[in-house]
Amino acid sequence: MKQTGESYTKTLRKLPSQASTSEEHHAVAKLTNPNILCGVQLSLTRSGVSESGSVDGVVISSVQSGTGDFRWRVALLSPFEGTPAGGVIEIADDKTWDLAPSLADVAAAAARHDGRCPDGRPRYQPDQVPGGVLATGPELHRMLLKPRLGQPPIATKKVHRQPDKLLYAIADAEPKQARTPAEERRWQRERTCADCGTTSSFAFRPADDGRRYCDAHRADADRRAERQCVEDTRVRAVLKAGEIVADPNTVLVAMTWDRELQGYPFRMETFGGELVLERVLPYIAGAALLKATVDDLPSWVSDSQNLACVEKRLIEAPEAHPLGAFRKLLRAGGQVLADGDLTSRDGDDLVGLYRAFIGRPDASVGHDMPTVSWKKSTRTAADVIDRVRDVLREMAAVLLTDDEIRRATRPKRVPRSKRYRFYESRRPISAILQDDTRLAARVYNDAAGPNAEQAKPAD
Repeated sequence: MKQTGESYTKTLRKLPSQASTSEEHHAVAKLTNPNILCGVQLSLTRSGVSESGSVDGVVISSVQSGTGDFRWRVALLSPFEGTPAGGVIEIADDKTWDLAPSLADVAAAAARHDGRCPDGRPRYQPDQVPGGVLATGPELHRMLLKPRLGQPPIATKKVHRQPDKLLYAIADAEPKQARTPAEERRWQRERTCADCGTTSSFAFRPADDGRRYCDAHRADADRRAERQCVEDTRVRAVLKAGEIVADPNTVLVAMTWDRELQGYPFRMETFGGELVLERVLPYIAGAALLKATVDDLPSWVSDSQNLACVEKRLIEAPEAHPLGAFRKLLRAGGQVLADGDLTSRDGDDLVGLYRAFIGRPDASVGHDMPTVSWKKSTRTAADVIDRVRDVLREMAAVLLTDDEIRRATRPKRVPRSKRYRFYESRRPISAILQDDTRLAARVYNDAAGPNAEQAKPAD
């Protein structure tokens, strides 16, 4: 018969009985290895007793007596004649017990390697493993057991697209070494729900907050952790804004479009309002600003005063990207700039701070922010800087409790929620741009009214 890889129980049910007489049964027993029964699930019935008195069990080992006769140890799957489920009885190769399938059927199937792994052990499908009798190594570990020294596996469990798992007899396993008090506390914590206190013999999966919950409370814990993560992000944005406001090296940068000058007014101010630098970046018809030739550049590009803000804390207005345009214009004029010169620091992104502070808009009401273009705004660069200053002051003025600060500044031990990462990765770019438009609408919007108020955070 062709090897099919199916479990031996399914294979043997397809075979006709080959041991109708006790003589043939004994002949096969003498010619085959008695250990061929190890790991095999049998139905045992005392001779002369009806099938209602039968019991199922798994042969876990064979014992040879001094006279050379073999006896098999069988772990029961259900109680039988005073022996509980999981208990072990011994049977001999005599007329006392009737086996189904018979030893002849098992030996014939084993000779063809039907229902067996490459090492010759009986192979069980995952849903056919006799529970309470056979277990894998990790399953024994969860039961506080381990295979005894020298205890061999007696069967295997087939796993889809993975190597077969070895199965050991639970009755022959021994208790694990006693745990230390710290290990005992950790073991109990992993198996106790942090919400309702339900205990389990198996460890609960951790939620996004690092604690373990039962299946009924894990989803609620993940939602609480996500809300807490959003609030901690807002608190960190407030702390960062306060740091920017208090830093004497903070310089605010803005750039707008002036139709009359046909150029880009560029302005730098300290947070206290002192003018640091004011320029007009040229507009070149038919060519991008950064592709200007040397003849098109203004005379001030070589002025050393342009580098007065090097190593300062630069905060630029949204969308216009004034620092990038100014830096590349200076390089086109021959100024030597290092990579970090005239560049905002990591973490000082005003758009990101404002997004964390204001929170994500409610998707159920849609994105109804007004369309804003910094090139079409009639506000001057000084007005834009004033608006940026107001935003930073508003963020820094939020009162925080010691508990909020301590929770937001603690070291991150748990990665951000998988649900949050999945949601962010699936958010359309248009929705993210709508989020960024909220700050631009507040800074560049000229009209006062409902649309302007929508960009302000709730008190």
